[in-house]
Amino acid sequence: MSGSTSGHGARRRLYPEQITSAYTQPNAQAGAPPLPSSAGYPPNAAPSQITQAPQFFVPGEAPAAPVPNPGHQRSPASPGYAAQDPMASLSNQFGNMGFSGAHNAGAASALLAGPPEIWTLEQPLPPVVLPPQTAATPHYVPCDGKHMRSTLNCVPNSASLLKKSKLLFGITFTPFKTDDEGESPLPVVHDIVRCRRCRTYLNPYVRFTDGGYKWLCNLCNLKNEVPAFFDYDAYQQVPVDRFQRPELSHSVVEYVAPAQYMSRPPQPPVYVFIIDVSHDAVKNGSIGVMAQAILESLDRIPNTDGRAMVCFITVDSALHFYSLTPEGTEPQMLVVPDLDDPFLPYPNQLLVNLSECRPAIDALLSRLGEMFLGTTATGFALGPALQSAKRLIQHIGGKIIVCHSALPNIKAGALKNREDVKAAGTAKESDLLKPADPFYSSFIQQVLGLQITVDFFVFASGYVDLASLAPLARTSGGSIYMYPGFLSTRPEDVNQVMSEMKRFLSRDNGWEAVFRIRASPGIRFPAYYGHHFLRSTDLLALPNVSPDHCYAADVALENDLAGPVAFFQSALLYTSSNGERRIRVATLALPIVSQVRDLFRGIDQVAVAALLAKKAADRVLSAKLEDARKAVEFKTVDMLNVDRAELGLINGTLGQIPVPRSLNLLPLLTLGILKGDALRSATGVHHPSDLRTAALAQVLTLPPEILQTYLLAKFYPLHELSPEAGLPSDQAPNLTQLPPPLNLSSEKLARHGVFLLYSVTEQYVWMGRDAHPNLLRDLFSVGSYNELTSGPLRLPQLDTDISRRVHAILARLAALTRHAFAPTLQLVKEDAPAQLRSQFHAHLVEDKNMNMMSYQQFLGFIREKMQ
Repeated sequence: MSGSTSGHGARRRLYPEQITSAYTQPNAQAGAPPLPSSAGYPPNAAPSQITQAPQFFVPGEAPAAPVPNPGHQRSPASPGYAAQDPMASLSNQFGNMGFSGAHNAGAASALLAGPPEIWTLEQPLPPVVLPPQTAATPHYVPCDGKHMRSTLNCVPNSASLLKKSKLLFGITFTPFKTDDEGESPLPVVHDIVRCRRCRTYLNPYVRFTDGGYKWLCNLCNLKNEVPAFFDYDAYQQVPVDRFQRPELSHSVVEYVAPAQYMSRPPQPPVYVFIIDVSHDAVKNGSIGVMAQAILESLDRIPNTDGRAMVCFITVDSALHFYSLTPEGTEPQMLVVPDLDDPFLPYPNQLLVNLSECRPAIDALLSRLGEMFLGTTATGFALGPALQSAKRLIQHIGGKIIVCHSALPNIKAGALKNREDVKAAGTAKESDLLKPADPFYSSFIQQVLGLQITVDFFVFASGYVDLASLAPLARTSGGSIYMYPGFLSTRPEDVNQVMSEMKRFLSRDNGWEAVFRIRASPGIRFPAYYGHHFLRSTDLLALPNVSPDHCYAADVALENDLAGPVAFFQSALLYTSSNGERRIRVATLALPIVSQVRDLFRGIDQVAVAALLAKKAADRVLSAKLEDARKAVEFKTVDMLNVDRAELGLINGTLGQIPVPRSLNLLPLLTLGILKGDALRSATGVHHPSDLRTAALAQVLTLPPEILQTYLLAKFYPLHELSPEAGLPSDQAPNLTQLPPPLNLSSEKLARHGVFLLYSVTEQYVWMGRDAHPNLLRDLFSVGSYNELTSGPLRLPQLDTDISRRVHAILARLAALTRHAFAPTLQLVKEDAPAQLRSQFHAHLVEDKNMNMMSYQQFLGFIREKMQ
C-alpha cells in the first residue's frame, strides 16, 4: 500500500506536496530546469549542504550574505527538502515533548535552550485523574473546559501547600456557552433535585446510600431523600434506569425551572437602539451602515414566540423618538429639544412589538441613513438619551445598544477631550483609563436592579472617552465593539460591521440572569473578574448574559480539605429568548493532593495566563498601568522560581532556566499579555486610551481558549502548508485540520513566502517580494507581486486546491472563536507602509518591538529576577 499512488487517499497525500514544491521553488516553470531559490541554496540540496541566509531582514534591503548552518532542520515540505513522512514527524514531536511524561513535574524544560514550543498549545488539556468510583456511574460525561476550566487539575489540601507552590489557583466560567462545531446540545432536565441544606444540584458525583433510597451530597455530605419520580419518566410514563438520567450522566445540564424560580413574568427580548446622528456620524457614514445592519438582522433576532420588542432613539443636539404603530408604515419623528428634563412623547408607540410593527420599522431603517445628511449639529447628548431609554424599559429590562461616533458633549454626562499624547508612559496615562464624569457611574447604579444591559458600537475616528463610558458595559454585563477610523466608503469596514452586528443580534442571550458558584467546604472565591455586578460573595448579577462572555474567580482555601476530591458547581438562572426560565448547571471534580509535585503535574498554562491577564486588566481599572505590568511580571517569576529539589528538577547547564515542563510556555504567554493592546507599554509611542479601554474589555470577557489566540496569534506559512492542512479530519470529517503553527518571530518570514497571521480581532497575510507566481495566481488570481496593494484584502474564492484549503482554514479559525468577530483581512507586502508593517509585527511577540523585550531578553530578565 505504501508504494501505491492510485486512489483518492493517495492523491490527497501527494498533491499538497507537489503544489508546495511548485510554490517554494521560485522561477520554476513547466519543463524548465530548477533555478537557485531565494534563500540562496539549490532547491534539491541535501541538508548538510545548505547555507541559509538569515530570514530576519528589513524589507527593502538586500538580504545578508548566507551563513553556514549545517544540519539545520526545517519544517515538512520546506524549500530544498523532500516532504517528511507525517508519522515520522509526529513521532519526533512526541519524542521531543516527552509524551509519556508531558505532565510530569519531574520533566524539566530549559527555556534558554531554543525557541518556545508553541505547537504544544494545540495539545489537549491536562487530564483530570479522579479516584475510582468518584462518579455514580462510570459512563458519565465530565465537565468540558469550555464551560468551566481550572488553572490546576488538582486541588492542594491546604492553604500552606498552595502558598508553597506559588501557583495561581482560579477558575474560569463560560456559563452560557453555545454549542461549538461537532458538539451535541446540552441535555434538558425537567425535574429539579437539590440538596436541602447547601442547595447543590444533583450531579454525577453524588453517592446513593440506604439501598438507593437516599443520596449523599458531594459538597456538604448531607443525606437527602431520593424523590419518588426518580426511577420513573412521568412524561413518557415508563420506568427508567436512574443512572441514565442526564443529571447523573452529564456534568453540564440545563434544567427547566418551575414557577417558584420566577419573581415576575418572563422578560421578552428588548432592544433599544441609541444612534448618534451628529455631524461626526454623518461624516463617516455609520448611520446608514448601522441602520442597514439592523434591518438585515431583524429576522435573526430570537423571536420564535413573537414577543421581541424594539425602540429607536436618534441623538445629536436633541433627542429624536419614532412613533411606530401596527396600523401604519410611516414612522413619525418626535423631536425633544429639552435635554434637562426630557419627556417621552407617546410612550406606548416608542417601544413596540417587532412582529406587529415590522412594516413601520422597515420603513424607518430604510430611510434613516438619508434623514440626517444635511445636519450640522456637532452635539451628542448621550446622557439624556440614556435616561430616556431607562424610563422606557425600566419596568421590563432589556438591552440599550449605543451606536456612536462623537464624544458626548451636551448636558448630563458631557465629557471633554482629555487625551494627552505626552502622557504616554507616565503616571498620567493611567488616569486616562479612569472615568472622568460621575454621571455614568451613577446611571449604572440606577439600572442595576432593573435588568438593563448597555452595549457599545463605537465608530470614532477621534477621541470619545471610552474609559468614562465603559463602566456601563462592564457592570451591566455588556459588550464593546470598536471600529477606529471607520468609513462607510470602505467595503471592508462595512462588511465587518454588518457581520458583527448580525452575530450580535442573532445570538441567543440569557435575560435577567444570576450566576452562583458553590464549592466544597473550605474553598471560597475572594475575587471575580469579568463584565458583571457582584451582588453578594457568591452571586453575580447579569442583566444579560452573552454566550461570548467568560467570568473568572480566584480560589482560596480557608481550611484544610478533607477527602480525596473537591467539587465546584456553577448555576446560571436565566430567562431564554422564548420566555422559558432555565438553570444551566456545571459540576467540576478535581482530586485533592498533598504534594507540591502533584500540583505541578497538571498545570493548565492557558488557564493560568487567562486568569493572570484578567487580574491585570482588573488592576489597571483601579490602580496604574505600570502596577499591573509589574504584577504580571512578578507572578510569572514567582511561579517559575520553584523549589527544584522539591520537584526533582535537574539544574542542567549553567545559565539555563530549568522549569517544570508544565510551565514551559508561561513566559511566552506572559509576554503576549504584556505586549497586547491592553497592557502594552506606551513609552515613546502613543497608544490611544480608547483602544486600550476596548482591549481591556476583550481581555476581561474572552474565554481562555479564545483569549489564547488573542494573546498569541496563529501564524501559518501558506506557501508550504502541511499535507493535511485545510482538509477534513479523518476522525471528525466535519472539522478542518489546521497546519502546525509557526513561532511568532520575524525569523520565520522568508522573501519567497506568504504567511497568514490570525489573532481573533485582526488577521493579516504577509507576502514576500519573491513569492512564486504560481502561488499568487492560485491564491490571489494575479500574476505578480506588483499587481497587489498593501491594505484591506478580499481573498477570492478560486477553483484551486490552495484557495480552497486557505478558505477552509480561515473558516475553521472563525469557528474556533465562535464567529464573535469578523476582522478585515489585511495584506502586508514586504514593502508595505510603515504603520501597517508595525501593526503586523506587533503580533510577533518573540521579537523585540514597540520598545519591549524580545522573548530571549525576557527570559534573561526572568533569570535575573530569579537569582
